[in-house]
Amino acid sequence: MLFTQMPQPFASVHRPLTYVFSRIAAPELHLRVLDVRSGALLGSKRFHAVETAAADIAPIVRRALRFRPVPGATGVTRGEDRTVCVQLSGEESFSPVRSFTGAGAAPLPPCLMTTMPLRRVIAYGESDEITCCIPGQHTVTIAGDGSAEPLEFRMAADGRELTLIRVDTRDFAPDTRSISVVVAADGRVVGRIDYTVVASFGAGSVRLAWRSSAGSVEHYTFPVVAGIVRKTVRESLRTDRGKVVASVRSERLVTLRSAIETAAVVEALSEIAAAPQVWRVASDGYEPVELLPEERPQALCSHGTLCCVEIVLRNPSQIRVS
Repeated sequence: MLFTQMPQPFASVHRPLTYVFSRIAAPELHLRVLDVRSGALLGSKRFHAVETAAADIAPIVRRALRFRPVPGATGVTRGEDRTVCVQLSGEESFSPVRSFTGAGAAPLPPCLMTTMPLRRVIAYGESDEITCCIPGQHTVTIAGDGSAEPLEFRMAADGRELTLIRVDTRDFAPDTRSISVVVAADGRVVGRIDYTVVASFGAGSVRLAWRSSAGSVEHYTFPVVAGIVRKTVRESLRTDRGKVVASVRSERLVTLRSAIETAAVVEALSEIAAAPQVWRVASDGYEPVELLPEERPQALCSHGTLCCVEIVLRNPSQIRVS
């Protein structure tokens, strides 16, 4: 069997991932989709009495993509959980290894993968994450406005993994007011993100993270808990003995409100409603949270230009009104 067409590296799991193969000798072809990292079988397809065939493996690969963000010190690491690395096998033939992303469309490397603006505000004590798609060698320089030397990281990518850059403000002096992250490859700057560091967003602020349409994990701190409501739903049945309570369901609904933001930030925050994974960022890690399905982020406009966004979370723990 010969593979004659394959998806490009870092193609999107939300688009067709079509493999075409020919010279099938056996009367029945058992095509297997393998996870290269774990060796697990993700799925399979069978073909009968064909010499040439095509298979779209996107539905199989899409199910296997689950982000697992973890806190960490300022630095650079491989984003192994941000892609699915697969190989197809059949008739003792193996396809080249490909990594596929959760982006809505395939990134065009070298590039930063983000939906948030490149100028951001972060509170001291918080952290952020930047996703890069750079198949070759590249350098990441992280610098604060203090007197400390910039941190420089050199990466030798193998063409299969994304690069994750973590910025933890606690790794800088408490009086730091700005942090810059510069990513360069082949002697030119691929991208730059500048942070303005503030002392705090307030005691009641809540930082969320979510899977974006760029295939990245984005972060934003909602400075206001606009309300907490306990909602109880009773379901009753009518019997020959009268009305009987069949079940009682209680939910804790927390409404978060953003700061007054530009259209670019509002657009990025509007993706939270459709994000496949959303987390509350705590000091000890990432806690999955659920949005109320009936609610969608509401953009509340001010002066016709700037807006704030409200979202409603269901049953999040450890969130209170300050």
